[in-house]
Order: sequence, then structure tokens, then C-alpha cells
Amino acid sequence: MSITLFGILAVLGFFLAGFLLWRSASEEHLPPSEAFDILIGSALWALLASRAVTVILQFERFGWNPLRWFSFLYLPSVLSFCGFW
Repeated sequence: MSITLFGILAVLGFFLAGFLLWRSASEEHLPPSEAFDILIGSALWALLASRAVTVILQFERFGWNPLRWFSFLYLPSVLSFCGFW
């Protein structure tokens, strides 16, 4: 496992997006707990969307087996490029 530039930039982007969301939420007088819920929800949807795009673009690698589509450990996608696995 090595730390890559893409991984560092992805983490920095996540924190920057969280900061911008927090700043916008504070201007709209939303509680921090709701801003955090929005951040976590959008991060999960982004991971699911990126996995769907990976499966579609590399369909010959995944095939028609739905278990392979959700196998993040044996067929990594975005997480492997970020340096997490």
C-alpha cells in the first residue's frame, strides 16, 4: 500500500467540500449535525455512483455477476486509486 498523489488530492477535496458545505450551512442557519448528515450522504452516493460507472466502463471485467459488482476487496475501483487498499 502506497500513498499516491491522487489519494492525497481526494482526501483534501473531501475536506474542502466539507468545509464549503459547513460554511454554506452556517450561512443558512442549519445545525452542524444536518450539515454532517448531508456530507456523509453525498459521499456515500458519490462512492455508489463511481462504482456504477466503473462497472459500466469495465463491464468485461465484472460481467453479469452482481456479487462481483459489489466486491470492493477483490475488484477495487476508486478506493484502490486513492491508496486506501
